[in-house]
Amino acid sequence: MTRYGYIKLDKKDPDVARQASLLDTIGGFDKLFVEQKKSKELPNLIPEQLTKVMQLLQNGDLLYVASFDRFCTQTREFIERVEWILSQDADFISLEEVFDTRSSTSKSVFKTIKALETLDRETMSLRKKEGIRIAREDGRRIGRPPVSIPVGFRDICKDWELGKITGVEAIRKSKMKSTSFYKKADELGYRRNK
Repeated sequence: MTRYGYIKLDKKDPDVARQASLLDTIGGFDKLFVEQKKSKELPNLIPEQLTKVMQLLQNGDLLYVASFDRFCTQTREFIERVEWILSQDADFISLEEVFDTRSSTSKSVFKTIKALETLDRETMSLRKKEGIRIAREDGRRIGRPPVSIPVGFRDICKDWELGKITGVEAIRKSKMKSTSFYKKADELGYRRNK
């Protein structure tokens, strides 16, 4: 059994003291990972140090964090990460929330969190679908605004359809993205014969 500690620092919590003081109450870590959030880090990506520690987890290992907010930013993310840890036959402990996947209480809490997240996701989905339905009934457009057709677009499409110019040339001349060009050409009935 290996005991890992994980600390995540960012602009909101740049000092290691709060998390370290919680982790110090446990002590005896085999390895401590400290994450310093990079300013250009993409959201939804697992931070580098957390990735490292999660890849090391094996049967019987323990991963300690100071609190949930230092481990994830969303409920779905929390559920996925804890499930992955459990799939490695390891356990997760958050000290501030007194959450320990080895205890029956925390197992029940985790089931409840999963159920509430599913309920929340389904409710949001229903609200979104209802909003789209109402918007359509009101005659409002849903999605991105349509791409306008540039001047001379039909001539460009004719030349492309007849093979006088390549698709790359047609896209460049129309000053459109490739997806938009082919979609608009298709809507107007232009198709390249192969």
